[in-house]
Amino acid sequence: MTAKTIVFLNLIVIISLLLLSGCWDRDELEDLAMVQALGIDYLPEEEKFEVTLSVIRPADLGAGGMEGGIEGEIEPTRTITTRGDTISVALEQQNAFLPRRTYYAHNDIVIVGETLAKRGLHHILDRLVRERDTRLTLNMFVTSEDVKDLMRSGSRLEMSLPEEIRDMKQRTNQRSLRPEVNQLDFVRYLLAGGRDPYLPLLEVREEEPTSPQEAEIAGTLGEGEDSEQLVKYPHLYGTAVFKEDRLAGFLDGHETKGLLYVEEGIIDSRDAIEDPEGRPGKVVLITISSSSEITPRVENGEPEILVEIVEEGDICCQTAATHIFTMENFRRMEALKESLIKGYVEDALEKVQEWEADIFGFGQKFQTHYPDYWETIEDDWREIYTEMEVIVEVESHIRRTGLIERPPFHPHHESPVEE
Repeated sequence: MTAKTIVFLNLIVIISLLLLSGCWDRDELEDLAMVQALGIDYLPEEEKFEVTLSVIRPADLGAGGMEGGIEGEIEPTRTITTRGDTISVALEQQNAFLPRRTYYAHNDIVIVGETLAKRGLHHILDRLVRERDTRLTLNMFVTSEDVKDLMRSGSRLEMSLPEEIRDMKQRTNQRSLRPEVNQLDFVRYLLAGGRDPYLPLLEVREEEPTSPQEAEIAGTLGEGEDSEQLVKYPHLYGTAVFKEDRLAGFLDGHETKGLLYVEEGIIDSRDAIEDPEGRPGKVVLITISSSSEITPRVENGEPEILVEIVEEGDICCQTAATHIFTMENFRRMEALKESLIKGYVEDALEKVQEWEADIFGFGQKFQTHYPDYWETIEDDWREIYTEMEVIVEVESHIRRTGLIERPPFHPHHESPVEE
């Protein structure tokens, strides 16, 4: 190797070292305020956005983790509320109250107030999607409660409210009570056309504390010695329905089941039906799996939708001390379950069609299967959708009866299951 070659290689190494960025833009952990939840609402009287952050408080976490003291159990997070003409201005005001830079990469919860949701989520979606630290898959919720008060409510089992909400949403056995939707799903529905989005509904439930420690940890409502002492806990139940990006209304638990059966998102649903022989008592059936198919059709120039649902489940329990396991009773119970599911779906359809909110994506189905026809009805789709006939057909099957065939007590020994 010649001397010129050695000098040339050394120059390349030196220049490469100068181009290395190193850690000039690093963020030290102790310089970051970790946001666990973000709550947003609109104050019409002040014409301002109100933002509440739930931020991890390292000092309290350390105290609770190392010593198990009550201080660490009470407030592992702190909430900070600010206001501004836009969500960005309101978030900027947080800097006046925090000694660290707010960091959103670990936040996966956004709670939107009802007032803001009715005005339209376009006021906040651009900011949330454009922010590089914010996850696209964060969980979004709508609440009719005061957002800042909800974010200060207690948690039953977890260290903080954001952890409680996150774990509630991840539980599969709750997916008969609320839909499974994140920010990415919401934006995708908005951009696709022919479909309206929806979000899970998050509320607060007030209860009497079972002990002084529970009241101290969860916090109480009311002031004064004679005031009623209640604790507040999150309650994840129901669906917020949107027409485009504006809140149209809420579906209750039964109507939410109707939505989930069509969307194939229901798991572990328990439904009580009448005794198949008309005797006193109930039989509880549990849904193990379900599937659905939405078929758009054009009959005599008029659009209509066929919704077909196939459900399979088990017998969970019965309250009557009678032997019901005959093939004839099985068919009766399956018919009762079919009627129940059909009622859930039709109740949900009645509401959303009245609101002109196509959360089932019927418009998308016509757009996909009849593109030429869709072009002729797209501009008038909302009006057509409210009057369109939707046919719901349900097929239910009972597969298993659990570990026992007869109830633990039954006064009459009847014949076993018929062949």
